[in-house]
Amino acid sequence: MQNNNFLTILLIGRSGCGKGTQAELLVDFFKKRGEETIYIYTGEHLRELSEQNNLTGKFIAERIMKQGGLTPTAFAVYSWTKDLIEKFQGKTHLIFDGSPRTKNEAVIMDEIFEFYGLRDVYPVLIDVSREEAFKRLKARARFDDTDESINHRLDYFEKDVAPAIDYYKGESKNKLRVVDGNPRDIDKIHSDVLKILNPK
Repeated sequence: MQNNNFLTILLIGRSGCGKGTQAELLVDFFKKRGEETIYIYTGEHLRELSEQNNLTGKFIAERIMKQGGLTPTAFAVYSWTKDLIEKFQGKTHLIFDGSPRTKNEAVIMDEIFEFYGLRDVYPVLIDVSREEAFKRLKARARFDDTDESINHRLDYFEKDVAPAIDYYKGESKNKLRVVDGNPRDIDKIHSDVLKILNPK
């Protein structure tokens, strides 16, 4: 299937960069145009897994949520492919919040998008400094936002997410776009995202 009227948007960036806020603004933007979206937030799916009363849930809760570690790529891929299999019928925009998290995941996403015949794929980096990300994460005061876990998350961005970003800069046919996410008006950032996407 191929439909150039629908976009696939990958919002990437450090924890606390504002990916979720921009995803919600995009959902609202398309809704006002009468267009459907599927919003896929990998982090929320992983939190749901962490609450399950099984070994996987226990390990995700202890090793990922509490310590700020990186979830194995297989679990992240499972989270968003499950949504695609169950919900995607082709005539919707797709908005991914926080995926891919590794180069391997980025490669798999490209393969899946090719399978579905998706052509308008936009990896968008919401770029903020590490210092700004740390400040925002501390301010939101979520239970798993300890100094240690925050620093672990910011460390894995440099170690694991950065290679995915480099992949979109070079190897992937779906080229990276960058938006400045440092402190300024949220609507201005949203406007910059829309300029990149240029929805028809």
